[in-house]
Amino acid sequence: MALVSPPSSSTIELRRCEALLVDDETFCNVPCRSPRGRFCNSHGREYVQLTQAYKSVSKNVEDLKKQAWLSRKQVRDLRDPIEVAIAIGLAEEWREAIVEEIQGRQVQHRRFFVVGDKGHQQWLDRLALSKTKAESLIARLRTRKLEILNGEEARRQFRDAWHSRDAMWQGALEAARNAARVDSEEARRQVEAQRVRLDAYTLRPSISATRTPAPLTSTSHWYGTERAQRQPVHVVRLPSATNPDSPRIDLESQTPAVIHAGTQKGEYDAGSVCFTLFLLSLLLWVLWGAR
Repeated sequence: MALVSPPSSSTIELRRCEALLVDDETFCNVPCRSPRGRFCNSHGREYVQLTQAYKSVSKNVEDLKKQAWLSRKQVRDLRDPIEVAIAIGLAEEWREAIVEEIQGRQVQHRRFFVVGDKGHQQWLDRLALSKTKAESLIARLRTRKLEILNGEEARRQFRDAWHSRDAMWQGALEAARNAARVDSEEARRQVEAQRVRLDAYTLRPSISATRTPAPLTSTSHWYGTERAQRQPVHVVRLPSATNPDSPRIDLESQTPAVIHAGTQKGEYDAGSVCFTLFLLSLLLWVLWGAR
């Protein structure tokens, strides 16, 4: 790109504006606003505006750097995805401000400084390095955000699985409790029924026999239950060793006989025998149910 040199003049009054036009090739050549000035009135105002603009952006870059910069340890210490998102936003603003300052300085220097400036280039190099740091920080923050979100997703899935399993356990426990409650009520009803039957047996009229030997006789006793009403129960006297003359059992009797023994001379009480048999049956039933 060929640049047109400003016109040379041996007198101060003929000094022309050194700023380039918008094509970045042609000099303005308008007389300067002062004998010692470098730009005309229009380009002088533009120079001031561009300089103030990039300096304002440069101050914003420094402020954002203080807010956005995080070390690697600080990035690893972040636990909340919202905090990470805020940090990413600040880092992106910092990077955008750096880019804006670089562009502003390049435009201002290209328009108003034809000869290169070493200090200006060093400043641009520092800004480029800051931009690289900002981009690296953004990348680390985004990686950290994914790590947090993946960890939270894993924890959420674990919590969901745990709650589902806990609900299943609670349902199974409740079902077991209900089954145990039903079994307990059923057992209680059965025990109550056995107690009622036992009370019915104990409240029946006792059957006793005389202590003296007597001829073989049978006495019918009618009980209050329906079964006893249908079939009479007879008491018979058994021969004993102390009383050999006692009569023998009438085997031709058509009705069942209950052995009635006394407390002396080998006699047996039929009620005591029945009660003992009932208790043995109840004990066997309970043991069988416990298995």
